[in-house]
Amino acid sequence: MLEGAATIAAVTAMLLGALQTAGDLNNGMSRALLLVEPRRLRVLGTQLLISLSLGAGVGTAAALLADTSQAVLGRLDLPAASIVTVGLGTTAAAALCGLLGAAAGVLLRNAALAACVIVLWSYAAEPFISTLSYSLYTYLPGGARESLVRHVSAHHHLPPPLAGGLILAGYAIAAALAAALTFTRRDLT
Repeated sequence: MLEGAATIAAVTAMLLGALQTAGDLNNGMSRALLLVEPRRLRVLGTQLLISLSLGAGVGTAAALLADTSQAVLGRLDLPAASIVTVGLGTTAAAALCGLLGAAAGVLLRNAALAACVIVLWSYAAEPFISTLSYSLYTYLPGGARESLVRHVSAHHHLPPPLAGGLILAGYAIAAALAAALTFTRRDLT
């Protein structure tokens, strides 16, 4: 149940980040922001930071709700240290996914397209890739997220949580840099 909550939190954070940045580009809010603050990198940095924070909030809420529901149902089968580790991993994964989604929103510029790409990638492409080659999947954002939240499987090997966090952070930072390059060069008229 904790791993399912982590997946839902990560995808929700990506969608919220993408909808926030792409929505600002679609409805002209970015132009209005740039009239007040003409430094584009500062505006984009603020939007990315908001998405990162929003993702952390979504991840924390998901971890707390999953833990609480398992405690109420009497199904807490993990030791307390593991519950805390999985909760922290869920929060970190959702925060990084929020940043990744916000960057995708800037790159794609269309909120509906960004949402479709995120949902298709998360629920169709990555699971399909995992059936073809699980070792390749572990280095994709979904596999990195799974290892960050300490997904345990008897059939598959995932990297340690720190490695998963670094892989996911690498994706988020690379996407944010690409979004920064795109946003500073894009005509917003």
